Amino acid sequence: MRRVPAVERHWRQLHPNIGYVYSRSIPTPNRDDGIHEFKRRRVARMRSLFTGTLNMLVLSALAVEPMHGYAIGRWIRDSSAGELGVEEGQLYPALQRLRGRGWVTAEWGTTDTGRRAKFYRLTPRGEQHLDTQVAKWRRYASAVLGILDSNGG
Repeated sequence: MRRVPAVERHWRQLHPNIGYVYSRSIPTPNRDDGIHEFKRRRVARMRSLFTGTLNMLVLSALAVEPMHGYAIGRWIRDSSAGELGVEEGQLYPALQRLRGRGWVTAEWGTTDTGRRAKFYRLTPRGEQHLDTQVAKWRRYASAVLGILDSNGG
């Protein structure tokens, strides 16, 4: 069983309904490096994306084709050139939340390797929600880039 880092445990306590999506390009401090706990929390916030991002990424993966959980995580990693990853402990609860909201459905099927797995499919309600969230994300990203560009960032 994977040992959950303190930063991630703290993030999960503060934000139980938000997936812990991490970026490989932001380093995680070691226990021995002398960084105080408040700095560890800041790193956790930097490594996570804002609320709803995990849902949007999962729905985006399912907009391509129905997939099982492992394939969704792999699609997110591969589509971001390895920059983003989703822990399985956050992906499967997120899939259950999405099912509960009626944005995805699930049915058992067989993977390429012949294993039985639950395949998730985007519903019409899920497509509408994804379109709305992508539009919000684009406005948000455009605003942030506009600020960074105006300050020479």
